Amino acid sequence: MYSRYAPQGVTFPYAVVSIPVGLSDWMFVERFDDVDVQFNLFSQSTSEVEIGTMLTNLRARYDDTTLTVVGYTFLYMQHERSLALSDPELNIRQYSVFYNILLQV
Repeated sequence: MYSRYAPQGVTFPYAVVSIPVGLSDWMFVERFDDVDVQFNLFSQSTSEVEIGTMLTNLRARYDDTTLTVVGYTFLYMQHERSLALSDPELNIRQYSVFYNILLQV
């Protein structure tokens, strides 16, 4: 798994994780950090099996998991949505998987 970008010429399959949005919210006297995390899964297999297995493994690991984040109280990590994309010319399949994490400061 790569952070933000995969290097040029990386071997398939692979995954990239990024944090496209992170917001701090104040509610009454409590402060929360609301963080969106995006996993992009890439496969060049002609079958859906490889990328489907990657998606299944990712969701098994991260759906409703508990994180330890120093300096924060972890509240939840929830799957929000998944999008399937493909580039038929390059034979690349992609799933973008979005999670929301809520932390209390």
